Amino acid sequence: SDVLGRYDKRAPLWIMAAAFLINIPLSLMMFLSATFELALIAASASALMASIYTGPAFALIQTLSGSRLRATGAAFFLLAGNFVGMGLGPFFAGNLSDLLEPIAGTESLGFALSIMMIFYFVGALLFLKGTKTLRGDLSEVAIVA
Repeated sequence: SDVLGRYDKRAPLWIMAAAFLINIPLSLMMFLSATFELALIAASASALMASIYTGPAFALIQTLSGSRLRATGAAFFLLAGNFVGMGLGPFFAGNLSDLLEPIAGTESLGFALSIMMIFYFVGALLFLKGTKTLRGDLSEVAIVA
């Protein structure tokens, strides 16, 4: 994203959105696969896509936070990500799986996790929305610094 960022400061957000969108079909393939081998391949590719956003995200947080709030920005990002991703996410996926169990039986967890992929889509949309204001946000930080 640094290389592309030389040409357009919005590149990190484009990369993060693309990674989220690419991860949706990979995750669906993993959750709904009929074979272990295909699920493993999809899981590997999904893990790669799911981790691509972290570098550009931390770089933007560090840049937009300014020198005095960098640690606070990074800490808040990790806190929010862990609270939502590792707290609320499993809670909602588990409850959704329980709701789907009478309909889907033993496949209910795969279907519940598939439905949860809507949040990757929402995340991608929010990254794309951020491209509209990022240039101005970066110029404000440059003026303050």
